[in-house]
Amino acid sequence: MFRHTLRRLAMLRAPVCECGQVAELVMGDVVYPEVASTHHKHYWLCRPCDAWTSCHENSPSLKPTGRLANAELRAEKRKTHGAFDVLWMVGFHRISRFNPNASKSSAISIAYGWLAERMGMPAQRCHIGAFTIEQCIQAQSICRNLGHELMERYNVSTQPRT
Repeated sequence: MFRHTLRRLAMLRAPVCECGQVAELVMGDVVYPEVASTHHKHYWLCRPCDAWTSCHENSPSLKPTGRLANAELRAEKRKTHGAFDVLWMVGFHRISRFNPNASKSSAISIAYGWLAERMGMPAQRCHIGAFTIEQCIQAQSICRNLGHELMERYNVSTQPRT
């Protein structure tokens, strides 16, 4: 009964891939068979494109976390996170020195707001999960330029200390 209801709900809200195919709801073992920690999570999958995205955890509507991403877009998103994460990590490092109650999520929100402004998009639409390949490349360039400058200025490293 529960699986039937879940499938009906999924069909009503299933994202449509850029190829025009309606995505299907699958469990994590389908997209990440080698990663046991994902097997209980839900994903939207377009089989013809091998494109997928995860669902927001605890979302009763199984809302996707971003756009369906094929292998090329997933690779660009990983690179983008690598460049973007430097910004919020440096920001969090600086903020937490003066405010011990500062949170990681507030640093990330500030960094996304900054990136949105530089990319010329509304802050509420600026999220790596929703980016296209072109937007990922643009964000990588913006973030890397400032990230290197900030790391040098504040003598901060994202590498673990040895």
